[in-house]
Amino acid sequence: MEGGPDRELDGTLAAVGDRLRVRAAPETTPRGLAGLAGEVRGQSVPSYSGVEVIGRPADDWAIHVHFRQRGEGFWFAPHLLEPLEADREHFRQRARARDAAAARSRQAQEAYARLNRPAERSPNDFLGRLLDRLWPD
Repeated sequence: MEGGPDRELDGTLAAVGDRLRVRAAPETTPRGLAGLAGEVRGQSVPSYSGVEVIGRPADDWAIHVHFRQRGEGFWFAPHLLEPLEADREHFRQRARARDAAAARSRQAQEAYARLNRPAERSPNDFLGRLLDRLWPD
């Protein structure tokens, strides 16, 4: 998967309503959760909220997935989840859109900085010399 699962489930791209599958791992298999598909119901910062998380989130972020067939949900570290095959392209499109928006934001900030740079005056600029005499720095 391009960018890896953490990139696709970094808290920005796993939105409420997304469908995810639990990966097989030592934390999920004994609980009978490996391979189950469920729906994202929320996200949290475990150190702040105190939610019990399955797995160890690398960046203090957890995703709540509800399993309709079991009638319950659990908080997971993002690396234990992956999008369902049918939803992978949807995740990639959101990642591309987010990256494009970030690039546009950087370009806008650079343009703003260029526009707000103090203008350099030519020594032959009569008005500039006059203004400098009237209001010296």
